[in-house]
This record gives sequence, structure tokens and C-alpha cells, in this order.
Amino acid sequence: MPILTTPPASALWPPATGGHAGLPRDPYLRWAELSDWRNLKPGGRQLPAQLSFVVERSAASANWNDVRSSPFGVSVPPAYDQPLPAIGAAAGGPSHFATLRIATSLPGAPGSTLPSAAIAARIASVLANPKVARLQLGYPRGAAVEAVSRPLPPVPVPEPADVVLGIIDYGCPFAHSQLLDMHGAPRVAVLWQQSTRDPADAPWQAPSGFAHGRVLDRPAMAALMAASTRAGRVDELLCYENAFAVLDREPEDPLSPPRRQWLKPSRVLLARASHGSGVLAMAAAPAAALTTHVAPGLPVAEQPVYALYAPPGDAASVCPLIMVDLPREQSEVSSGRWLPVNALDGMRFILTEARKRFVVSPAAAEPVPVVINLSSGAHAGAHAGQAMFERAMDELLLADERLAITLAAGNSRRIDTHAELTVPPAAAGLPGRAELGLSVPPAQAFDTCVEFWLPPGTDLRTLAFEVQAPGGPVLRVDGAQAEDEWRIGTDQLMAALLLYPVVAQATDRSMALLCIWGTTSSRTRRSPAPAGPWHITVSNRAAQPLAVSAWIENDEVIFGRVRTQVARFFNPARCGPGEEPAQVAARVVRRDDTLSNIATATQALAVAAYQGRRDQGPVSRYSGMPRLGAAAAPGAPAPPLAWLPLAAAADAGLSHPGVRVAGNRGAALQRFNGTSAAAPQAARYLANAMAAGATRPAIVAGLPATPVALPAPPDWLQHPAEPAPPTGTPFSHPADGRLRLP
Repeated sequence: MPILTTPPASALWPPATGGHAGLPRDPYLRWAELSDWRNLKPGGRQLPAQLSFVVERSAASANWNDVRSSPFGVSVPPAYDQPLPAIGAAAGGPSHFATLRIATSLPGAPGSTLPSAAIAARIASVLANPKVARLQLGYPRGAAVEAVSRPLPPVPVPEPADVVLGIIDYGCPFAHSQLLDMHGAPRVAVLWQQSTRDPADAPWQAPSGFAHGRVLDRPAMAALMAASTRAGRVDELLCYENAFAVLDREPEDPLSPPRRQWLKPSRVLLARASHGSGVLAMAAAPAAALTTHVAPGLPVAEQPVYALYAPPGDAASVCPLIMVDLPREQSEVSSGRWLPVNALDGMRFILTEARKRFVVSPAAAEPVPVVINLSSGAHAGAHAGQAMFERAMDELLLADERLAITLAAGNSRRIDTHAELTVPPAAAGLPGRAELGLSVPPAQAFDTCVEFWLPPGTDLRTLAFEVQAPGGPVLRVDGAQAEDEWRIGTDQLMAALLLYPVVAQATDRSMALLCIWGTTSSRTRRSPAPAGPWHITVSNRAAQPLAVSAWIENDEVIFGRVRTQVARFFNPARCGPGEEPAQVAARVVRRDDTLSNIATATQALAVAAYQGRRDQGPVSRYSGMPRLGAAAAPGAPAPPLAWLPLAAAADAGLSHPGVRVAGNRGAALQRFNGTSAAAPQAARYLANAMAAGATRPAIVAGLPATPVALPAPPDWLQHPAEPAPPTGTPFSHPADGRLRLP
């Protein structure tokens, strides 16, 4: 039967050490401990060989050797021992941010998972290390296989290049005609497939500086293409089959010969299109290569974007490429909790390989400019530029003026995953209260997690969070009780509510986390959590109003045959006289402050999306936007709005979502949209500018101060909470970029 239970004492923050009072805690790590690590077990079977984290060194540490601990299976990839580039900046030592792995088994005993208490003790040893400032869990979704033992060969002589484009995505059709140089060789210099599931068969090799995944270099790709030639042309599908298909090591019939099979992380190249092929086309494909596939007389709205704006001498269309293929077993799930570990590793890999393999001038060994594009992200987060991955990007960029990073702004403004609550102050001895509804759908395969962020300086003793489950008990946390949970029986965890004053995801604000177990039965959920409306109440006993921001981290499968539903916020209040339901919802559900949770890094360039073939088109309705300025006092000037630096066309028009770009093979086209399509266009723009000698700071300094005022479309944001200007009035859209491309 449903019961409220007191959460057991955490082995991560032992009471004997004062519970690491004052040090940042990761609420998701505590949720994993409360659930006996079951939400980290692929398929509910066993933990992967390693748990992954993002880690920040403290000011007291000298290097990453202060963080490593071989007896406890704690490792940091050797790539992070390399000093920061320090190009255009002061001399830099090792970075303060890295990724960290903790083994879940004893040395020499792979596959034998340690008891839960021993795993917690290993993590606790890292948290207790005074040389560690912050530690954040990265979610694994795949069992690791044996590491590759064949390292990449050394680079004899760096090649000349004006710029290098790095792409972090999934799906790399390296044999595509648009990704070949003038001699028919692959432009992709290195491909790192980060999946931990793929066996390390030849010609795959080990990535330099890392101990997971597998790498193909250009000679190996060229050899695969040569072995897949039919009638003088490369059979791309056969090439990818030779590269990615492996022998089935455990056939069902022991008397049958081993059969070839496509591994799950590589099946994306079996389809006609992939997310990675769209990003690569937008960032690096030459315009002339695709226009040969465009039918004569095709309307302008149907023509490829870059066929219209790629400038003469387009350096991005001929430059070398470095691709990091995100693990398919993770990228097929929309939650971004897994992203920082893989993306940070990918950025360090791209930067190291680019500078090792290419130089602008061989005589002077001038470092080559590098532009990295990441068209991924998630919803939940502090949205304050304080997450470790955001700070890690800023650290790299501040140390290297010849490096630029473009990020998708996020596709989140059309779904109800962000809410803002204004909790009134206490009055007449009674606390102020604000309510919020959370609709959790049925058949949700993964956890539903909601983050509540409090303003800096909030006194937790003056507030309380209460959560009423459908047909279940009320969970409550406040400044005196930081944790509460709900279980079925004694061991089946249903939900937990956590409130910590200092968290790993930010540096100056507190967070409450509501975690709800999946709403469908599985190997790890004998009794699913109830679907339906969950009721959230925030109480405020302070003399001032309290602002609470909330985001949902939807953990859903986005590439399965059936698209699962997602959780959403709603306003439980009833309509007042003359009010419409949309107006009631708009009191709490917001369309502003909906950027991706990594797009608020101060030095990276977030890119918005707009519609149409001309730069006067309206902003795409889904494109995330910064927080709107607070309302000004009567008679006072309006506060300034924050704008994104860049915007690019991602939709052909109001009736034509997306733009036509290349697919996985030469004869295939796809319609590709979202801010994922806008960001690589900005990467192309930056690559061309940096190839001509400009540095990233100079490019940013030359951007307009504000967007160009454009006539506002009638629907503007279609949300009552934001002020829509009269139709036709010139207006600078806060979801827009200061510079529109092309």
C-alpha cells in the first residue's frame, strides 16, 4: 500500500562528515541512490561498467591528478591533462572542468557489479575530496564493451587548412558526395563514435586521450569507400554496412555461422536521412553539390537554403571536418541529463585533433581556427549560465579566441514545460500560497523530473513545497526537512521531493527537485507511479513575494516507433469572469525564458530560427527565447530585453516547415527544421569569417546591438502573457538574433 517514508540517510553525504554541509549536491544523484541505482541500469539488468560525471576542480587543486583515485576506480581522461590553448589570452594550465568515471566493479572482475553501498562509497570519496568543487551525474544508457586497444597512428605532418569545422551530433554519412574533397576523398578527418556498445573491430581504433568509443580516421574511411565501389561509384549503403555492421557474437543457433547485423547505434544510417546528415549539410555542404538534385523550376521556398546564400570562396564547403557521433542509445532519449559528459568530451576531442592535424601556415605553425556546432540540449536547468558544462565552454572560449561554439537555441516555446510562480508574501500571520498543476501522462517509460529554481539569496526557512500525488499522499519539504519520498510497500520507490540550498547545477541559487517514477510497468517498476494531475503548492512565510521558476525534464524516447507523451504544466485555478482558459494558463505557463539549458553560456553563440527565404521573415514559433524584462514601474523607461546573437532561416515559410537538405545518401533529400537547422548555418558563417582572419571576439564585437525592427506578424507569440504589438508595427523580437543569416 502507498506509504510516506523517511528517506534513509545518504551514504553520499555521510552524517559523520557533517553531510558535506555547504557543498554542492546533485539532486539527481540522490534520486539515483534512493532508487537503488535502478534508473541507471540499461534495461533494468545491471549498472554499466562505469558511471560518468562532469567534475569541477577546486581552487586548492593543482591538476587532475589531485582528483584521480585508482584504488576507488576514479579516472579522468588523459585528454584533460593538456593545458588550455591560451590563444589570445593569458597562459593557461589544465582546465577546471572535465569528465570523470567511477568504475562499478573491482579491477580484473568486469561484469561483477559492486554492491550499492560500495558504489555510493566510491562516489562519496570523490565528493569528500577537498580538491573537488562540484560533481554532477551523467546518465548512462548502455552497457560498455571492451575498450579498443589499437590507438590512432601519429600525425606525421599537419596539413594546411584555413578553418576546421567540428560537429557533435549523431549519424555521419562520411561517404556522401557533398562531404568529399576535390579528389573524391572524405573531408571528415576523424569520426569518433562515442557509443559504449559497439565492439572494436578493425578498422576502428582508439580515440586519443579517451578510453571509450571507437574512431575512424580518413585513411580508414577512404579504404572502406574503395572496398565498396561498384561500377566505378561508391555504394554508400554498402560502405556504411562494411563500416558499422559487425558479426553477431552470440547467434541463436550455435551450429549456424556468425551473421552480420547492424548495431542499434548505427542503424540511423540505414534510413534515408538523419539528424547528423542535416546538420553536416547545413554547415559544410557546397551549394553546387545539391543544386544538381533540384528539379528545374522548383519554387524558391523549396530550394536549399545554402544554395541561395553560400558565398563565393565558401571556406566552410571545402574545409576539413571532425565529427563526434553521440551515443545513439542516449541521443534517442530527449532528456539532456546525459549530454554534458559526451558533449564536453567531444569538444576537447575536436579541439585537440584539429590542432594536431591542421595548421594555417606550416612554416609558422599558426593554430587553425576551429568552429564547433552542437544542435542538442534540454529544457530543465538554472538558465543562468552557471551549469558546469556552460562554464566549461566559457573556459575554453575565453582561453582561445580562434575557437567558436554555436548552439541551438532550443525548440521549447510551443510546449508547456516552463512555468513561473509568484508566491505572495505572508499576510495576517498566514503564509502566501501559489499553486501549479503537473499533468503526468500514462505509459511514461522513464522518470518525470521537475526542477524548481529559487532566486539567489532565498531563505529556505521561509518556504515549503508540497506535492499531492493522484490518489496518493502529500510530499513536503522545507528548510527543516530537505527530503521526502513515497514508496509502495518497503522498496518500490514512487516519487521523491528534494530541496537543497546548494546544488551542482548552479552556483548562487537553490533548487527543489520532484522525481516521479515511470507510469508504466517495466523490469524495474513492478508498480508504476500514477498518471494524471499532480498538484504542487508553494508556501511563503517571508515578508516579500517569492519568484519560483520551474522546468520539466521530459525523459522520453523520441526515435521509437511510438512517440510517447510528455508531462506538462497547467494552472489549476478556475477561469474568472470573462477570462479565457489561455489567459488562466498564461498566469503560470510561460513562453519566455525557454532557451535550451546550455544556451545561456556567456561565450557560446546561441542561434534562433526564423521562417522564410528572406531575413524579414517571422521568428519560428518553436524557437526558444530569453527571459523577458520585468515590467517597468509607471513612468519609468522599459527595461532592456536580451537578444540572441544570431538567427538563421530554418523554415521555408508558414506553410512549409523545414528546409530541404541532403540526406544520408547522394540521391536522398530530407526536410530539416528546428533551431538544430539554424545553428549549423551560424557555424558556416563563423567558419567563413574566421578563415578570412577574423577572431571570435572581433566577430562578436561587430554584431548589431539589437535586432533590426521588423513588422510583427499577427500571431507574434500567441500567448497572453507576452505583450503583442499591433499588427504591422516594427518590433524587435526577443526570440530573434541580433544578426540574421543570410
